[in-house]
Amino acid sequence: MINQCNSLGVLNNVKNRPGPIVVDESIKVHEIVYQLFVQKVDHFNLLDDRTFNQRFIVNSKYWNGTGPVFFIINGESSMELDAVISCQYTIWAQKVSALIVSLEHRYYGGSHVMEDMSTDNLKYLTTQQALADCVVFIEWFTTKYYYVPPLSKIITFGGSYAGTLAAYLAMKYPSTISFSVASSAPLNPVVNFYQYMEVIQKTILSLENGEKCLKNIKLANNKIIEMVHDPILTKNITKLFGLCSNIELENDISTFMFEIANAWGTAAQYGNLQPGYPSLDILCKVMVDDSLDPLSNYINVWFRYKNSDDCIDVSYSTMISIFQYSQINHLNTRNDLFNMSRQWLFQTCTEFGFFITSDSFEQPFTNFNFNYQKQICADVFGKKVIQPSISWTLAEYGGVSPNYNSVKNVLFVSSSNDPWSSLSISKSEQYKTVIVENGTHCSDMIPLNNASVPDVSRAQNEIFRYILDVLN
Repeated sequence: MINQCNSLGVLNNVKNRPGPIVVDESIKVHEIVYQLFVQKVDHFNLLDDRTFNQRFIVNSKYWNGTGPVFFIINGESSMELDAVISCQYTIWAQKVSALIVSLEHRYYGGSHVMEDMSTDNLKYLTTQQALADCVVFIEWFTTKYYYVPPLSKIITFGGSYAGTLAAYLAMKYPSTISFSVASSAPLNPVVNFYQYMEVIQKTILSLENGEKCLKNIKLANNKIIEMVHDPILTKNITKLFGLCSNIELENDISTFMFEIANAWGTAAQYGNLQPGYPSLDILCKVMVDDSLDPLSNYINVWFRYKNSDDCIDVSYSTMISIFQYSQINHLNTRNDLFNMSRQWLFQTCTEFGFFITSDSFEQPFTNFNFNYQKQICADVFGKKVIQPSISWTLAEYGGVSPNYNSVKNVLFVSSSNDPWSSLSISKSEQYKTVIVENGTHCSDMIPLNNASVPDVSRAQNEIFRYILDVLN
C-alpha cells in the first residue's frame, strides 16, 4: 500500500517499498482502532434513508481539549493507521495540541456503500457525495463524539486526489472548514493528460546525463515496437520481459507500453520522498550504462520496478477483466487490486479524465494514446461511459482558476517535478501557494528524511506559518 500521505500512485508494484516514517515513538499504535460512522448513501435525496458504515480513526494523544482539529481526507485507497500518526501534520499536531481524525473515502477500503461494485451501484461515487460525507461527519464528530469548542479551528489536509477534495471542501463549505492545505492537488480536469509524460521528460533533462538517458529510452521503445510487430521477434520480448504470453493485439502493445512507462511514472512521482523509493535519477543511471545496449538497460529498469518473480500478464483482456471485477471481499479491507482500481477508474471515466497518454511529441514514451484510454472506459463500464464530461466539473469547482473569494482559506502546495503539477495551482499572485522546488508528488506531506530534496524543509516551515496564522 502506498503511504497514506499520498495517492494516485502505482506503488503496489514497486519492489522493497519502505514503510511509513515514524514521527513519534511513544504513540501506542494498538490504541488507534478503526471505528464506524453511520453515513447516508445519498445526501441529496431526502426520501432515501439508506445508510452505510464509513470507517474513521482518531489520534487524540496531543489534544488538550481546546486545540484545533486536523481533519485528514483520504483519497482513492484504503485508509491505513499511518493516516493519523506518520505524516508531517502529525509533527505539527504536537506543536499546536491538535486532535487528528481521518475519514475513509466512500467505496474504498472497508467503507462499502453497496453490496457490490457493479456499474449501477457506483453511481454514488462522486466528489459531491464524498464532500457531503465529510461535512456530515465533522458536524457529528465535533459535537457528539468529542466536544470540540466552537472557537476551535477545523484544518483539513489532503494529498493528490485527497488534496483536490481538501480544496473543494473549503470552497464549498467555508462555514465548516477554517483552512485547507491541498498538496499536489490536480484541480484541472483534462481528458487527454499528455502533460504527465512531458513533466517526466523535463525532469530527466535536468539530471546529469539526462539527454543520454532520454535518448536511450526512445531507442529502447522504438526497438520494442519493432520487435513486437515481428512474428518471430515478439517471442523474444515475451522472454526478455518475463511476460506470461506473447503480445498479439494492438491493445496488448498499448497495455505493455503503458506498464513500462508506469515504472518511470512511479519514479517521477515518488522518488526523493524517503529512502527506498525509486527515483528518476536512479533509473537514468541504469539507462546510461555503456556496457549494455539501451534495450538491455530498459529491461533492467523493468525488473527493478516489478514486484513479482512470476510472469507478468500485460494482455489487454486480462486488464479489462480485472477492472470489471465488481465483487467485494469483506474479509480484506486493505488496498489490494480489487479494492481500488475499479472505483478510481470509474471516477476518472465519469468525472475527471486524467487519461495519461503518450500523445505529446515532448516525451519519450509511445503507443498508449487517447483512443486506447477511452476504449478502456467503454469496455469496462459500457458504451455509455466513453469519456467524462469535464465541463460540469470545471463549472462546479473552477479548475485552476476558482473564484478567489471561494479559496481564500485554501493553501495550494505543489512540487516542480511532480507529473501532476501541470493540473495544479502553482505560482500565483492571486492564490495562497507554496512550491517545493525539485520536489515530487506530495513531498511536503512526508517528514524530513535523508531522501528529501533541500527545499522540503523551507516549504514545510512556510506551510506551518500559514497554519499558525489561522490559529492565531
